[in-house]
Amino acid sequence: MRAGGLETALSPAVGGALRWLALDGVDLLRRAPEGSDDPLAMASFPLVPYANRIADGRFHFGGQEYHLPLNFGDHPHSLHGHGWQSGWAVTHQSDDAAQLTLVHRPDARWPWAFTARQHVALSADAIVLTLALTNDAEGDAPVGLGFHPYFRADADTRLQFAAQSLWLSTPDMLPERSVPADGLGDWSHLAAVQGESLIDNV
Repeated sequence: MRAGGLETALSPAVGGALRWLALDGVDLLRRAPEGSDDPLAMASFPLVPYANRIADGRFHFGGQEYHLPLNFGDHPHSLHGHGWQSGWAVTHQSDDAAQLTLVHRPDARWPWAFTARQHVALSADAIVLTLALTNDAEGDAPVGLGFHPYFRADADTRLQFAAQSLWLSTPDMLPERSVPADGLGDWSHLAAVQGESLIDNV
């Protein structure tokens, strides 16, 4: 898809992922290797019906206990739902926009039915990603949504954002304790992104 100098490519069969996002030929997100069918190698992918980790794949909801399969190698927790490991259908497409749809029926990966829709739209200087979920189950269902972009980072990359606090993670990547927002660096002003200590802290 293209609009002005902005270009992206989708891979619906690989977790509804973006393969790349580039402006005037410069990659803004990591570019997936040619021919790759690994969602973890893509530029970005949707997180649905939950984001982040469910400890040991177990949780309580509505007075019942649920146990999800572990879905990330030998990692001890269920990770990012299963939308990133599923094929999505293209339900609309034009030169600068597309809609991808994932229809889920209850199974071991998630006991509630849902329909997820991801809309991707380009303009000359922006990409807008919208992710929505319709609960198709008879009763209430828990839901969490998100995106997993891989931004390019090198020695010149600078980051700035506002935050009120920082959650530090355990060695197996679960949030453990809240500390002041500058606990791993002060990004209230542009600062260099260096090292690996930032990964999976929130």
